[in-house]
Amino acid sequence: MTLEVSVQNQIRSECSKGATRLFRQESSFFYTGKPGTLRDGTKVLLHPRLVRVGFDGQPDLGGWTSVVVTPEMVGTTIAIAVQVEVKRPKKNKRSDEQIAFIAFCQSVGVRAGFARSVAEAQKIIAGDA
Repeated sequence: MTLEVSVQNQIRSECSKGATRLFRQESSFFYTGKPGTLRDGTKVLLHPRLVRVGFDGQPDLGGWTSVVVTPEMVGTTIAIAVQVEVKRPKKNKRSDEQIAFIAFCQSVGVRAGFARSVAEAQKIIAGDA
């Protein structure tokens, strides 16, 4: 397990309590098609096609945190979207796509940011980052 995955797991475990839930968001691709077998027993994929999961710049963790709306807003509880891009301590550069997506999320009211620790993720979730 890499250090980054370890930090992701710590953040997901420590921050997915009470009103907050964070989930791992994969960004990758795979091939799908019809399974087949060659005469020698080798397994093959017939008519393969590429399937993309996620998108460039997608944060590692996403979910929501529930908050009580102020009396001026009727006093109901709502969920606020949360997006956390996890980086290893002292490493891992931010891609242009990640920076752009986090900025967009923040511009529409999502609590989003970059975290290298549970404490930094908690600040994002609380709206203090």
